[in-house]
Amino acid sequence: MLAAGFGAGGGLWGVISNIAFIRFFGPLHLGEISGLNTSLTVFASAVGPAAFSLGLDHFGSYDTVVMICQGLLLLLLLAAIMVGQEEAS
Repeated sequence: MLAAGFGAGGGLWGVISNIAFIRFFGPLHLGEISGLNTSLTVFASAVGPAAFSLGLDHFGSYDTVVMICQGLLLLLLLAAIMVGQEEAS
């Protein structure tokens, strides 16, 4: 499942970063939006290992942290489905 998740995430990354931003925000501020996205990605890649390390220290395994991450992912997916999507004009 992890390999499939990484594969799907890596494969969809180009679609999300190139098409979705233009569709929802238009081309006018695409550079700023892409820069913010890159900043958030770098931040998340720094916070993730720290969170897993703290989870291992406190709980003795990664299981609890993985469950928390899966719960957060589910909440984000539900929010993405429920939020109305308007196209940029």
